[in-house]
Amino acid sequence: MVPADLLANERARMRKRLDDQDDMTSKSGIKTEERAISTRAWQSRWDRSPNGRWTHRLLPDVGHWLSRPPLGLTYHLTQALSGHGCFRKYLHDRDRAVDSYCTYCMSVAPIVFNISSVQHYL
Repeated sequence: MVPADLLANERARMRKRLDDQDDMTSKSGIKTEERAISTRAWQSRWDRSPNGRWTHRLLPDVGHWLSRPPLGLTYHLTQALSGHGCFRKYLHDRDRAVDSYCTYCMSVAPIVFNISSVQHYL
């Protein structure tokens, strides 16, 4: 879903264009054009943001994400996309686990290698 502020701007631009008597574009054409503008703005914001870099590596193109068939976001998929979940590295960073070592392969590499993180599990 497009961020709320971009969606509000999109709707305002649509209303202005629909009220403009000189614009001969159909309503669906206006909607398509304005959504493309919003998607480009979102992509630009997504590429520049320092946040969500792990998710950006998985989903670099928001246009592709928006055009895909609906996908149910499950508990596990949400954890993988966000990098937040029951991963020892994440839990250790929040003082919820004594170490960040992988409970499956028992790797003993230092914490700096993010051993028990979503990247490791994938």
